[in-house]
Amino acid sequence: MKVKEVIIRAAVYAGRSDVAELAANGETEIAEADETVKTLLYCLNAVEDELARHYFSLAATEVMSSTSGYYYFEDFKRRPVKILSVNSGGAEVPYTLNPLSIKCSAKIIEVKYEYVPERHGLDGEVGFTDERATIKLLAAGTASEYCLINGETSLAQTWEEVYRQEIDEIRRKSLAAVKFPPRRWV
Repeated sequence: MKVKEVIIRAAVYAGRSDVAELAANGETEIAEADETVKTLLYCLNAVEDELARHYFSLAATEVMSSTSGYYYFEDFKRRPVKILSVNSGGAEVPYTLNPLSIKCSAKIIEVKYEYVPERHGLDGEVGFTDERATIKLLAAGTASEYCLINGETSLAQTWEEVYRQEIDEIRRKSLAAVKFPPRRWV
C-alpha cells in the first residue's frame, strides 16, 4: 500500500480535505499544505513504529560476517529493536548486546531480529506488507496523532478509538485462526 494513499485518507479523517486534494494531485507546494503533509508523514511514521514495537512485530533474518566479532546495528538492513536469536553453523551462540552492536565470538552469524519500518517519504510504501495493517488502521492512527498535535482533542479521541478498535479486531482474528488440537482421553 502506498504512503500517499494513507496520507490522503488521514487528511480527510482529520478534516483537511483541501490538503488531501492537493496531495492526491501531487501539489503540495502551498506552504500550509506542505507543512500539513510533513506533519501527517511524521504521524504515520510514529504510528508504524508503535504498531511494530507493541502490536504486530516485524521479523527479519540476516546473515552477517565480521572479523572483529562486533556486528554493528547500523550495518543491519533494517533498524533492529529486539534480537531474537544469534546462530552460527546451525547452533545458537552466546552473544552480548552493546548499545551500538552485538558482540559474538563467531565470525559468521545468522541473526533473527524484530525491526521497525524505515521512515517514509510521500512516494514510498508503508512498512507493513501483510493484511494486519489496513489503510483504515494506519489512517485512523495518523489522523488521531495529527489532531492531537493540532489541539483538536475530541477529534483525536474519536480517531484514537477507531484505531484501537481496528487493532483489537485484527488481534481477535489472529487469535481465532489459532487451532488447538482436540483433547484425547485415554
